Amino acid sequence: MDECGLPFVIAKDLFRGFLLAELENEFGGYAEELQRRELNDELLRRFALKEEEEQFCLLEKAMAGRLVILNRAPTLHRLSLQAFRPRLVRGQALTIHPLVCAPFNADFDGDTMTVHLALGQEAQAELERLMLPSRNLSSPATGDPVIGPTQDMVLGIYYLTVDPPDNGEPPRLCQSVEDLEVVAEACASGEVPHTLPVAVPRSILLEAAPAAAEDDILLSDDGSESVAAEVRTTAGRVLFFLLVHRGYRPPQTMEAALVDDLDSAPLAPVLAGALQ
Repeated sequence: MDECGLPFVIAKDLFRGFLLAELENEFGGYAEELQRRELNDELLRRFALKEEEEQFCLLEKAMAGRLVILNRAPTLHRLSLQAFRPRLVRGQALTIHPLVCAPFNADFDGDTMTVHLALGQEAQAELERLMLPSRNLSSPATGDPVIGPTQDMVLGIYYLTVDPPDNGEPPRLCQSVEDLEVVAEACASGEVPHTLPVAVPRSILLEAAPAAAEDDILLSDDGSESVAAEVRTTAGRVLFFLLVHRGYRPPQTMEAALVDDLDSAPLAPVLAGALQ
């Protein structure tokens, strides 16, 4: 929760001074031969010539142990300005944990944030002590909790349909709509993992949801592949497919012991589990 994803192109400019120090250390005595401005230009030129993985490695060294500040305008209250441990990511967008969306009043429809870097050690220590999201779990105005899963549905759909691990596990074959529902029910109840590989003929998917061919390229009959072609997917995606296209609702179960545990759980462990 205390981490944010910082795109490479932003991090390279934001941490430029620290990156130059890392590059200067790497090239050693070469630095003494040039004036400072010439040296910086030459170091950045050499950095640009390196492989992408080497660039990431050097930039991660420059970022290590340093916090950044994210500010979402308009800054209406103190929690609109919080500190995060940056993690280098590919792409062009900042990423934050869904639990910290509420204090920022943020969502994922194009919101913008500004990124600041505190340079001094005292400033960094203050960020660590006072401004991390884990240090600001309640509203300074009312004392109510401000950390909450405001984007939990988006996160749940992503988790349910995530790519399966490439571990060589053979897929489970579904040869009827009933087989699909059995897999979906087992996934919903936790009997099988949502990443379980599943193989199903495309004709069975069309039988389960004929209208899906209109907006699903895998099911559209464009003549490029046979209707009997096999589709490789996962148990989670089968469940999501049936939920969307058939209105399928898996049987709901309630474990009395689990409900009792949740009712009696103290707040601190619940919050600790949410922060992991």
